[in-house]
Amino acid sequence: TPTMIVALMIRGMGMGFLFLALTLFALGALKGSTNTQGVALFTTHRQFGGIFSVAVLQRYIDRQNALNEMVVSSHLNEGGTELAWRLQRIGDSLYAAGMEKGDAAKAAMAMVKRSMQAQVSVLSYNEAFLAIALFFAVAVPIIISFRIWLARRHRTGI
Repeated sequence: TPTMIVALMIRGMGMGFLFLALTLFALGALKGSTNTQGVALFTTHRQFGGIFSVAVLQRYIDRQNALNEMVVSSHLNEGGTELAWRLQRIGDSLYAAGMEKGDAAKAAMAMVKRSMQAQVSVLSYNEAFLAIALFFAVAVPIIISFRIWLARRHRTGI
C-alpha cells in the first residue's frame, strides 16, 4: 500500500479532473430550463456508458486472460530444462521444510501454475489499460470535432 498510494492519488485526481472537464464541456452552454434536461440526459448517458464499458472491459480482460494463458503456458514445456529446474528447486525446498516427496512435487507444480496465473493477469490488465488509452486517444478528437461542428452549425443558423 505505501508504494501505491501516490499512484492511486494521482489517478484519482486525474479522474476527478476528467469528469469535471466532461461535465463542464457537456453542460457549459446550456441555459434556463434546458439545463435540467441536459443534466438528466448527461447523467443517464454517463451511467449507461459506465455499465456498458465495464461489461466490455470485463469481456476483453477475460479473452486476454485466455489468450495470455495459452501463450505463457506454451513456454512451459513438460520436457523444458527451465521448468524442470524450477520444479526441482521448489520441490526440494518444500521437502526440506518437511513435506513428503510426492506432495512436494505436486505443490511445486501448483505454485508454478499460480505464479503463471499472476503473470497472465498482469499482462491482461496491462493490455486493458492500453486499450482504454487508445480508446480515449480516438474518442476525444472525435468528440471535440463534433462539438466544433455543432458550434459552427449553430452560428450559421443551419
